[in-house]
Amino acid sequence: MKYSIGVSNMDVALRPLMEKRLPMQGKLTGEIQLGKQAGRYLPVEICGRQALFALADILADIIIEHLQIRYLMAELTRKYDYLSERGKSEILVSTVRQLWYGGGKEKLEQKKKDIAGRVLICLLECEGRLALDGVLRFRMKDCTAQWQQTMQKCVEQYTAKNEQKEFIKLLRYFVCMRDPMVHYVEVLPIGEEYEMLDEHGNRIDVYIDEEPDATKEDLLLSGLIDLAPEVIDLAQVCDDDLKGLLADIFVGRIRG
Repeated sequence: MKYSIGVSNMDVALRPLMEKRLPMQGKLTGEIQLGKQAGRYLPVEICGRQALFALADILADIIIEHLQIRYLMAELTRKYDYLSERGKSEILVSTVRQLWYGGGKEKLEQKKKDIAGRVLICLLECEGRLALDGVLRFRMKDCTAQWQQTMQKCVEQYTAKNEQKEFIKLLRYFVCMRDPMVHYVEVLPIGEEYEMLDEHGNRIDVYIDEEPDATKEDLLLSGLIDLAPEVIDLAQVCDDDLKGLLADIFVGRIRG
């Protein structure tokens, strides 16, 4: 059986990708012969039913490890061109990591087997010419939809993370511009709230316009920003995330 296999809408050198994977098929290596790639298509000749299955496995591997990344890159450029190149790179890495490793190695292998089955059907139905990006477009709509959903979640996470960074910068600037109302504050976890004590152990009460859904961490942050103390003692606080956040805002003022 002779095929002409390629990727019509992506610049992919298919031959080296297939040559790399042929030894993995063991004794079938001699039953899959590669011709000289002309343009975007590569002549492939196979001998026997098992070689056909092996070819489907190889092409599925290439789709997952190469075409998927190119597809995601194109979608990032098309839908999220307003993001920086660094941002798009971070989102791409995060998306691929979730798609490949989110369910463990076993789930990734199951995905490859599923795609190999779809490629096999295309090989049996096509008239000797197969475009792998056509397989993506027409036989893997559910897969590409899932890739896009995963990428959308990664975009939202990246955006939220960036918004938090900008918010922290704003709070840091605000704190730097304020004159300290007290020199020292010790933060003490008491039940469902955080108390603030001065250097003499006296409780510091700060009036805050409390929001209905405000957490005890929100209330503490609001109180500390209002006081802008020169020293904040967090030795009794066990929440590492909270301590990290306060260290980012009150730079050089955290103790404990």
